[in-house]
Amino acid sequence: MLYDTLYFVKDTIIALLACALIWAIYKIRSLKQTLAQEKRKRSMPLLALEVNTEADRGVFLVNDSYCYARNIRLNDLDVTVDYGFKKHITLKFAPIDVLKPSAKVRLDYRIFDDKYDITSSTDSLNILNHFSDAPIEMRLRYENIEGGPFAAVIGPERGHYITKEVTPLQQQQSR
Repeated sequence: MLYDTLYFVKDTIIALLACALIWAIYKIRSLKQTLAQEKRKRSMPLLALEVNTEADRGVFLVNDSYCYARNIRLNDLDVTVDYGFKKHITLKFAPIDVLKPSAKVRLDYRIFDDKYDITSSTDSLNILNHFSDAPIEMRLRYENIEGGPFAAVIGPERGHYITKEVTPLQQQQSR
């Protein structure tokens, strides 16, 4: 009888230790995933848009992070401007090879009316004055220095353009 009780206690302790071991392994795995996610966040470039209509006029892409951004591709931007009449235009941006941390680069863009390039016949800097009125949302894709691809959405908020969303992509989707 005494041996039966001891075996029961021993089996109970072994079962509790096995449960504790399984819980510890699960917790370690979840902490590893959290650590890997935080490492990816640390190596994620954070890009913002700056529209300057004063001294140094232009649209600038700013790297507000501590890591390099490369192979930056901006999607075409559809904008409706008001010249006294509503005009729908498309801005097509040139790709950017590399953007250093805390640096900014002026965006080169061409202005299209339907399929016709009207950049030379339009005052492209005056288009900037309409950016604050137009509810635009810019989408871009880029990579960090290690080649990890990201997609970002930049949009207006309280008079400034901020990064609303950054999503890490799978390797094969970046190209």
